[in-house]
Amino acid sequence: MKKLFSASLALITGIITMLSSMPSSVNAAESNIPAFPGAVGGGKYATGGRGGEIYHVTNLNDSGAGSFRDAVSQSNRIVVFDVSGTIELKSNVVCSSNITIAGQTAPGGSGITLKNYKFGMGGDNIIVRYISSRPGPYNATSSGNDAWGGAKGSNSMVD
Repeated sequence: MKKLFSASLALITGIITMLSSMPSSVNAAESNIPAFPGAVGGGKYATGGRGGEIYHVTNLNDSGAGSFRDAVSQSNRIVVFDVSGTIELKSNVVCSSNITIAGQTAPGGSGITLKNYKFGMGGDNIIVRYISSRPGPYNATSSGNDAWGGAKGSNSMVD
């Protein structure tokens, strides 16, 4: 009986040791998945909006339902485009955390361009692909205003 108890205790100890060395969550497993095929650099393992709501940009308006501004205003989204063309911003746009912006989904090959004001990556864990931007005549000055920015966020990837 004493031998059986010792053997059982050794088996349980071995199982506990094995389990403690395994990844403790799905996030640990996801940490080795690139943001997209071929991603390299500091944000290589950003997850963006993976697993979040899919939001369709359906117009080129500056704001309102279906706009790019509305799309990036809330976290945990994958932003896809049902339109292509230039979005003339009326003020700076700041992107929330945990967002993937899939500019390559814009139809027709002309893509998406943001114009006139800055697109700011103000959150963490953001993936932006195939979006172009340019400052407009309204705020382009020598004081450093430009079309793209990111100051507070971390673990992000722009392609």
